[in-house]
Amino acid sequence: MFDTIEINEDVENGPTRGEYQTKDLECCLDTYILQNKRLLIKKVKYEHVQEEERTHPIFGIIRSVFLGLEDTQHHGYIEMHGDKATWKLKFTDGILVGTRRLEYRGDYTEKSDAIDSDEQE
Repeated sequence: MFDTIEINEDVENGPTRGEYQTKDLECCLDTYILQNKRLLIKKVKYEHVQEEERTHPIFGIIRSVFLGLEDTQHHGYIEMHGDKATWKLKFTDGILVGTRRLEYRGDYTEKSDAIDSDEQE
């Protein structure tokens, strides 16, 4: 299993907007959002759907209810994979401080390859 990271804003020298997959977090099919250089987790709860509310006899037995966003305070590296590229993100004390493109596919040639000026991993 994996988690999803949604990027809805421009990241300087980093990945473009879109959805990415990672196995470097909880691997519980959670959704994370990169916002203002912080990694937030989308908190949800699941509730049972009454039979009369279901639109399908098998699917739709439970539904998720959005509770809000919570700062993960992530510290360390996350490798994430998208349609066009694989990226490594570096977080220090909860703040995104560096990015590096590890791999690109097709004609994708945007952005920088360096994670930051003092680290060459």
